[in-house]
Amino acid sequence: MISMIQDGVQFVKKNDLPTIWAAFVSHDAHPLLQFVKYGVCGVMAVVVHNAIFYALAYTRFPAIEGMTIGDQPLSDGLRARNVVICNSVGFAFANVVAYLTNVLWVFRSGRHHRVLEFVLFTLVALIGFVAGLAGGPLLIKLFGISTHIAQFLFVFTSVVVNYLSRKFLIFKR
Repeated sequence: MISMIQDGVQFVKKNDLPTIWAAFVSHDAHPLLQFVKYGVCGVMAVVVHNAIFYALAYTRFPAIEGMTIGDQPLSDGLRARNVVICNSVGFAFANVVAYLTNVLWVFRSGRHHRVLEFVLFTLVALIGFVAGLAGGPLLIKLFGISTHIAQFLFVFTSVVVNYLSRKFLIFKR
């Protein structure tokens, strides 16, 4: 791992900006550059996911601690349920963004037929989604943790599961 990072740093030091950019946008990028690109795609998907999550959490499905419904404070149980709903809607849109950006910019298709590739991509995302989502609402119900902390834990868990699974199970390396 350290050697891979050193190789990536040496590549950047030895080459000019157009060469680095050409390598960066190529599907054959150095693994370090590929991981950075994967991260950028992930950030785009997380932004889409969380924009939808928070738009719904503040409007249609109240999910932020301290909110009220009428005169009644939002219970942790209802807040946890609404976190699941808001995340589920956000997931659908973010998954499409993640797939398209990964195929266009990071990984090379071809290990599987496109439809199967998308289904596998989505199944992997669902595993990460369920793993991340299981903790947040459960911690909200049991300990009343902040929705924002639950959302951070959700994103972190999803990223780790998704990258490893996509890298080794879905796309060609």
